[in-house]
Amino acid sequence: MGKKPAEIELSLICVNYRSAGNIDALINTLGAGMLDAGWEMIIADNDASSGELEKFSAISRSARVIDSGGNVGFAAGVNIAAREASGDFILLINPDVKVEFERLKTLIETARELIDRLGCIGGRATDATGNPVGCWGDFPTPRQAARAFCVLPFLRGDAADRQTRTVDSTFSAGAPFEVDFPTGALFLTPAMLFRALGGLDERYFLYFEEVDYAMRCRQQGRLNYLAPAVDYVHESGQSFGMEPSGAQFKYWLESLHAYLSRHYGPLNAENTVRSIRKSASIRLALLAIKADNVKRERWSGVVSACDGLLEKEVVEAVPEA
Repeated sequence: MGKKPAEIELSLICVNYRSAGNIDALINTLGAGMLDAGWEMIIADNDASSGELEKFSAISRSARVIDSGGNVGFAAGVNIAAREASGDFILLINPDVKVEFERLKTLIETARELIDRLGCIGGRATDATGNPVGCWGDFPTPRQAARAFCVLPFLRGDAADRQTRTVDSTFSAGAPFEVDFPTGALFLTPAMLFRALGGLDERYFLYFEEVDYAMRCRQQGRLNYLAPAVDYVHESGQSFGMEPSGAQFKYWLESLHAYLSRHYGPLNAENTVRSIRKSASIRLALLAIKADNVKRERWSGVVSACDGLLEKEVVEAVPEA
């Protein structure tokens, strides 16, 4: 017999947007252990109009699906699902993650050992071939964010690498260690704390929502951790690094701006965007000499995204007559 709702230990929360097949694979990887343990999975469906989730029996059998009312973004989708969660812990998990049931049990056990000051905790990520991918990072600052786009390597330093860091498999048996934030692909937090903090900030459509949450945990005197013994596969775990493109970068830039505005002030956020634009413009000029049209198109998109955001800020700053 399954546990009563009041005794649910874990609520897994997943946001769907054109990723029904991945969610089906995730559920199959977890196996029957998830249901036997009395855990619940709640899916915020940001793509309900497609009807894709209904095609997979494992999803209908093992998860509760909530229509988000459209593509409302990751943070809003998580909050919609979290309002229905009954578990002691909330686990944010990306559709393209594969993790074994026993690993999640270890994550919960570790969280309980750290519960007195726990903000959030994640695990060690690899790609499908076992190569480490980013699973934690340092809190971004205006200086670090701007330096990540510098043309000259000696000015850039390790700023780009600090967006997300990896953990080598040699640390797999290591004890949990403190980090600024674990990435949102696998992100556990106490449910009571999640509600006390108001959930994720819905100003972030995509990117930085977990960074902001972890920062707010830290501001409340909580500590954030990574548990190397909890390994999982995240096939899309590589960040776009120094090859930004299209809507992906637009969302990233908008969320970076929102994060820096909240924690460092609007002026610092604006100046960071201007610095990124300046670096991108220099790259465009250099790429014109090399006649590299593919990269030139990408960096032209960076300039356009910066211009669009700066123009938006100017328009919103003008008071109505």
